[in-house]
Amino acid sequence: MYGLVNKAIQDMICKNYGEETWETIKQKAGLEDVDFFISMDTYSDDITYRLVEAACGVFGMPAEDILKAFGEYWVTYTAEEGYGELLDFTSLQSYKFILLLSRLAILNQNLLANNYY
Repeated sequence: MYGLVNKAIQDMICKNYGEETWETIKQKAGLEDVDFFISMDTYSDDITYRLVEAACGVFGMPAEDILKAFGEYWVTYTAEEGYGELLDFTSLQSYKFILLLSRLAILNQNLLANNYY
């Protein structure tokens, strides 16, 4: 998973719930040593799974609801960060976006299968 996704999760949590909540989620996910995510670096999908699982515990919400909120946030986040223009420039916008949505759906299915919430 690209760091951009984890970075967006961090941004969503910090903007809506504050840095302290983000630090709690990182700690519960076993990522307390991670200071930041680099947008275009790839990270193990397990990191994203652990962040979502930790957020489920902190907020008392099912992964489906968290991922839905993230999907809504994602659209605004990528526009504000200027990724829309970048994706337009590379002409991969639709294809990459569909792949990302597909990966988020798989993430949700994996969380459901493993009873993470």
